[in-house]
Amino acid sequence: MQASEYYAAVQRVAELVEQKQDYAAAVAVLESLIHSDLPDMDRSIMCVNMAVVCDRMGHETHALAWYDHGMALEEPHMRSFAAVKKAEYLWGKGKKQEAIAIYQRLLELPFHTTPEREQFRQNIARLSA
Repeated sequence: MQASEYYAAVQRVAELVEQKQDYAAAVAVLESLIHSDLPDMDRSIMCVNMAVVCDRMGHETHALAWYDHGMALEEPHMRSFAAVKKAEYLWGKGKKQEAIAIYQRLLELPFHTTPEREQFRQNIARLSA
């Protein structure tokens, strides 16, 4: 997929979600991106976007599954965008222990920077208070 096609598709998703609230159409575009030849990290970000759309549709179970799919795509590349977004999502839903578990797991991974690790610790402290 060419960069221009990617940007146009992402813009289309934003328009469908924010302006038209046409979540079914947004899901279709996101599915095409997730199953495309995009790099894993781009596909992981699209999984997070899909999770957001699923949540707006009232499908929390599907949202969590999409976060997990994004995490599976990013982990071999030593990234944690989807994992952090899932922890934030759980936190927002009041599922503090599940969010803490994700942050604790992220602390165990060797590739995070010192500032990232400190943020995880701070989030654990806030969630534990």
